[in-house]
Amino acid sequence: MADTLPPPPPPPSFGALLSLFRRVVPTEFYEPLANRGDGQPTDAFALFRGLARIFEKIAQKGTNSTQARFFLPSAIQKAPSATSASPATGDVGLTRVGPSDRELVIDPGRMALDVRGGRRYVNADRVVWNPGDTLQRVVRFVSEIEGFAGNSEHLANADGRLDLDLVQISDQDQGRAATLGSVLTIGVQSVLQDSGIPDLFDPKDIGLYVRINAAAVPTNIGQQKRIVGFDWPEIEIPVGSGRYPRRVFLSPTERRNTVEALQDDGGVFTDFYSQASTETGFDDVLLLPALPAVGDAFYFGYTIPFDGVEIRFDTPGEGDWEIVWEFWDGVAWQPVVDIDDPTTGFRPTEDTFYEVKWADLPGWTSVLSPAGTGLTLYFVRARLAVFTTISQQPLAGRIVVFARELLAEETSTVTWALRDFQQDSLGLRIDFAQAFSGGRDDDLYVLGDERKAYQQPGESDEVFRDRASRLADVVSPNAIVRVINRILRPFGYEGEAIDVTIDTTPDNTLVGAGFTGLFCDVDAILAPEILAALDLYASGDLFPKDPWLVLQSAQEAYGWFLVLVPYLGEGDFGIFLDEGPLFFDETVQVYYGPFIEGWMDGKPVDGDAAVAAIYNAINIIKLGGVGFTIVRRESLTVPGAC
Repeated sequence: MADTLPPPPPPPSFGALLSLFRRVVPTEFYEPLANRGDGQPTDAFALFRGLARIFEKIAQKGTNSTQARFFLPSAIQKAPSATSASPATGDVGLTRVGPSDRELVIDPGRMALDVRGGRRYVNADRVVWNPGDTLQRVVRFVSEIEGFAGNSEHLANADGRLDLDLVQISDQDQGRAATLGSVLTIGVQSVLQDSGIPDLFDPKDIGLYVRINAAAVPTNIGQQKRIVGFDWPEIEIPVGSGRYPRRVFLSPTERRNTVEALQDDGGVFTDFYSQASTETGFDDVLLLPALPAVGDAFYFGYTIPFDGVEIRFDTPGEGDWEIVWEFWDGVAWQPVVDIDDPTTGFRPTEDTFYEVKWADLPGWTSVLSPAGTGLTLYFVRARLAVFTTISQQPLAGRIVVFARELLAEETSTVTWALRDFQQDSLGLRIDFAQAFSGGRDDDLYVLGDERKAYQQPGESDEVFRDRASRLADVVSPNAIVRVINRILRPFGYEGEAIDVTIDTTPDNTLVGAGFTGLFCDVDAILAPEILAALDLYASGDLFPKDPWLVLQSAQEAYGWFLVLVPYLGEGDFGIFLDEGPLFFDETVQVYYGPFIEGWMDGKPVDGDAAVAAIYNAINIIKLGGVGFTIVRRESLTVPGAC
C-alpha cells in the first residue's frame, strides 16, 4: 500500500496545555496550586489557566494562518484555505435606555464600537427606533479594517461573547458644544452653523445628532436633529473677523406617531391610534374592513403636513382591489400625485416595514376629524377605488408619519451640543457583543500573484482558487507558434515565439537571436559585461543593430518569452498618427517610418483585435508564473526588411 500523508497534529487545546504544565512544573509547586484540599484549585491557579488560554489561542491562530497559505482544502485540513480579504463581523445587542419621545436613526457605518486592543467596528445595517420604542435591536457590526487583525475570538468567553468591559460605544461627539451658533434655513432644510473659532463641525459628524440647549426662539429649545450633511463655504463671517464657520445640514423630517389612525368602514370610523403607536402589538391595526367595499378607506392624521407614512405590515393583504391615495385641499379630496407606494395598495410581498412617500401636496388643508373627535388635522387617506375579492385582510402593527419640522431661523443666539450614541448621550446600552470573527487576509491574491493569475471582476473565490491552483500543461514553443499563426493566417502573415536567453560563445561574444540587457535588480558587479543597449552602439549609429538589447529585470530574463507579430494595418478607422512599420535605408543608414500608405495610416481596428486575441490565447495555455511580451517586428510585415 502506498504511503499516505499523515494528518497534521491539531493545535494544543486548553486542557492539553494544562496537562503539559502539570508535567513540566515541579510537583511541589504545581499540586498546592491545583488542589487546595477539596479537589478545587486555588485562586493562584488562575495564572496557569490564563497561560493555557493564551497559548491555545496563539496555536489556533498559527494553524489558521498556515492553512490560509494554501489554495485548496483537503481531507487533513484544520482551517479554511486562502481567501480574498474580508472584514470581521459580529452581532451586538443594543437597547435604548435614554429618552424615547423622539425617533433614533442610525445609518450604516455611523455608529462605532471600540474593542480592547485598538479594534473599531461600525454598524453594517440601518437601525431605527420609533418614538416610544425601547426594544432591543440585534445589530451586525463590521470591522473597519480587513484581515485577521479585525478578529476578536481570542477574547471570547465559552459562549462566544465578549465581556462587556472589553467593548464600548465610541466617543464620537468628543464633548463638542458651543455657546455661539446660528440656525439658518437653506431650501427645505435647517442648517446649524458654528462660530468658526474653533472649527467644531466635521464631515465625520454626518449621522450623529445635535441638540439645541438654549435659544432665543422657544420652539427651538430641546430640539434634537440628525445631521445629514456637512458644508464649509469658506466665507469669512463676519467680514474681518478671521472666522470661517462650518455648517451641518439637519434632517427636515422625523418619524412621529400618528395623531389619528382611522379605519372607515362604510362611514363607521374606528381609531387605531393606540395599536399603531406601540411596538409590541402585531396584527392589531386593520387597514381594511373584514368585508371591504368601494369607498372604504384608512386615514392617517397629524398636526402638521407630513411627507409620508411608514407601515409595518405583519400580514400582507391578498386579493383583487385598487387603492387611491388622497388629501384634502379645503374643498374636496384630491389624488396624491408622484406617490411612491411599495405596498401596491396594502399588498406587499413580505411582512416588514414599508415607506409610502409623496411630493408636496399643493393646497393641503387641515380638516376636522371625520371620527368626531374634535381634532383638526392634516389627513391623507388610502381609499378603495375598485374592489373585487379579498382572501387575506391587510394587518399592520406599527404606523408612523414623516413630519416636516424645521428649526426657526435665528442668528448667533443658540447653544448646542453634539450627541453620539453613548448611554449618557443618546442613550444606547450594549446588552451583549458577539466575538467578531471571519476577518481574513488577502492570501488568495498573494498565491495567485506568484503564478501571475488574478481574480477577475465577478469571479468568486471558489472559482478563482480552482483556476489558479491548476498548473497549465507544459506547452512547447511550437504549440504557441501554432496558436499565433492560427489567428494571423486570415491576414496572410505569420508570427514567431522566442525565448529570452543570453547566447554567447566561450569568448563571451554574443551569438544567435538572444535577448539581453541591463538586469535592473542585480548588483552591477554580478551583471553581464554588456550592461545596456547603449554599450553596443557604434559611432554614428542612430539605432542599435540588435533590437533586443534593451533594459530588463531578472524576472524578464529568466521567466519570460517574446511573441513576435507583424504590423497589421487592417481595419483602419479614422486618421491617426500612430506608430506604423519602420523602414531602414541601408544606403544612408537611416530609419524611415511609417512608410506604408504614408504616415497618417489610421487606427487598425481589426489588426489590434488580432493582437489582443493572440495575447488572450497564449495567456490561457502558458505555464503559470511565466510571462511574455508581444513585440511588433517589421521583418514579419515586409519580408527582407532589416
